Amino acid sequence: MPGAAKREMLARVARRHGLRVFVETGTHRGDTVAALRAEFERLVTIELEQVKVAAARRRFAGDGGVEVLEGDSAQVLPGVVARLDERALFWLDGHYMGPGSGDAARQTPISAEVEAVLRHRIRDHVVLIDDARLFVGSGGYPRLEELRASVAELRPDLLWSVEHDVIRLKPPVGPDAQRTRSA
Repeated sequence: MPGAAKREMLARVARRHGLRVFVETGTHRGDTVAALRAEFERLVTIELEQVKVAAARRRFAGDGGVEVLEGDSAQVLPGVVARLDERALFWLDGHYMGPGSGDAARQTPISAEVEAVLRHRIRDHVVLIDDARLFVGSGGYPRLEELRASVAELRPDLLWSVEHDVIRLKPPVGPDAQRTRSA
């Protein structure tokens, strides 16, 4: 799915779930945050590469609603999650894409990212994970079935789907939703 289509999908999901906070791993150029700025009150983006962090901080300078954090999202995201006091949309897209784009040795921090979000006291975050096609058990990515099993172990209440190369983890809707709002 092209980047613009992914950003529109993120906006639709946010509106559908009434989410006002967006958390992204893998800032890259900051295009996703820029495109979604009007949809959210608060946006947090995490990037490993210093050059990209500096560019994103310049791009969003003066916008108090955007926070650009530097570091390995496996280490930074738990602190971001701990500070949340409301539901959020998580866009997990931090991964190695070649020189100047992350950790070549580890490729992706996705397992640690998912665990940080799913262990949070707020139980109805929406988690979208880009690049489902990469979940084949190599390059630091678990197999799709392994990720699904670890999600089910941590949060059996979540609805799981894969659409357009995006893994979607959403809280149940309807009568069962109220029971899972907080734990």
